[in-house]
Amino acid sequence: NAYNALTVQLILKNYPLKSIRDIKDPWDTACFFLGDKKYSLGNIEHDILRKMDEPRIHFAINCASASCPKLQREAFMPRKMEVQLENATKAFIMDQSKNKISKEELKLSRIFLWFGKDFGSKAARLTFISRYSGVDLENPAIEYLSYDWSLNQ
Repeated sequence: NAYNALTVQLILKNYPLKSIRDIKDPWDTACFFLGDKKYSLGNIEHDILRKMDEPRIHFAINCASASCPKLQREAFMPRKMEVQLENATKAFIMDQSKNKISKEELKLSRIFLWFGKDFGSKAARLTFISRYSGVDLENPAIEYLSYDWSLNQ
């Protein structure tokens, strides 16, 4: 929730713009202070969220770009977290503008490339994608789609 809210705040603070990448160091600039500790979006993503060892987190956070997962309509809540992560993951994987999935070929979001370690081996990645797409994947050709960094207005 903090990552998403701080990203929206960053965009609003710098609006109008065409992309989050138009902002100088958007992921490295301190944007949140807790006590005497400073956090950037990068700190929140890499030092907190990714260390949770939960690959579905990549479908819960939004970097304000067209190729990002959609921003959820409600905050993530502890009692609903499992369902919310499941829904966000399935929605992202099934979104034809983000991934194109067939038994023979996968055209995947670059999220799967950039954060491949979080999803495990190729076999683990295929199992993950199969689980959420409902497509039985054995050894499809894999290609990664271009990432659209334009603002997801």
